[in-house]
Amino acid sequence: VSILMPDNVAQNHDGYLKRYAKTGVKTVMGKEFDTMGKRFDGSEFPISIAIREQHVTNKLGVQSALYIGYVTDYSEQYVVEQANKLNGVIKDMVIFPLISITVTGKILSFNSAA
Repeated sequence: VSILMPDNVAQNHDGYLKRYAKTGVKTVMGKEFDTMGKRFDGSEFPISIAIREQHVTNKLGVQSALYIGYVTDYSEQYVVEQANKLNGVIKDMVIFPLISITVTGKILSFNSAA
């Protein structure tokens, strides 16, 4: 999982796992959180990540922990959220009435001048 993270986050990642293995105290294990991911080209993108622990037993009967990382890319959602924020700011700055209406006549949004 650490290869998917920017360097500053990846450095902490290995420490979290080591601390959990020693103490059993879960700081990130079993939780979902938002952070930045790193693409192969080094560019960063918004992700949600969750780390889960699965206990497995090998053929010799030795039990060990397997850590599984679930990553969701939120790039598109992030772009939409930023566009919506910008639209809101622009809509409120305009001095003349703006109204967004569907083709069926339903009002979606309006500014303070409307």
